[in-house]
Amino acid sequence: LILIDNHSTATSHIAEVVLPTSITGIESSGLAYRLDQVPIELNKIVNPPNNLPSDEELLNRLYGLLNKGGSE
Repeated sequence: LILIDNHSTATSHIAEVVLPTSITGIESSGLAYRLDQVPIELNKIVNPPNNLPSDEELLNRLYGLLNKGGSE
């Protein structure tokens, strides 16, 4: 089990690999969608601890590594 999350959960205790990320709307910018599908822009208000990447940054890095067939 590989987990991407911004805080410890019950799942993180059983995951073989945990990839921490910043909290969207607090430690990184992003978008959220209301129930009526209206996008709401979220702005970063503090820097993430240990320069944690956003979900998007982490997934883009993983995608790039998988396409290259390499490791980081």
